[in-house]
Amino acid sequence: MTAENARLVGRRAQAFVDYILALDSPFVSLVSATTEHGTDVVVVAVAVEVPQHPVVPLHSTEPIEIRFAADDGREPRIRTARADFPLGLVHTSIPDADGKLSLCVWEVPWSELKRRLTPENLLLRVQDWLTRTARGELQRSPGACTSNWAMIRRARSGPSLAWSM
Repeated sequence: MTAENARLVGRRAQAFVDYILALDSPFVSLVSATTEHGTDVVVVAVAVEVPQHPVVPLHSTEPIEIRFAADDGREPRIRTARADFPLGLVHTSIPDADGKLSLCVWEVPWSELKRRLTPENLLLRVQDWLTRTARGELQRSPGACTSNWAMIRRARSGPSLAWSM
């Protein structure tokens, strides 16, 4: 895919695509970049540092979908793009209707994040989340994941982390 093929609506989405294409790295590649109903949808294949005996069975390359609001008014939504991505992980949402999970990769509110979010920062955050997940290093800490999602409790299992839209 070339930069000419990947013309998007939002400034952040376009900057991210341009960065990935210019990076020309074996650790990340652009799979697709489209606009759906005013939302820019970028899919990247991200290399994951998977240990020899991973705690969570991630692949060495994971397809990740990043949804950018066209007006850049909210944080990019990071979603799995693999149909059989493991369920029940910390800092993930309950699956959407299409079966995809949202990953909670932000530790600060959007009001703070938007001032310093760069394409490199976004990519590094996603790579770090995937690597730490494969190693089992993400912790169940409700305060660490701040986003527009509300934390819910499951009635039967007691307190647990799940994020819903």
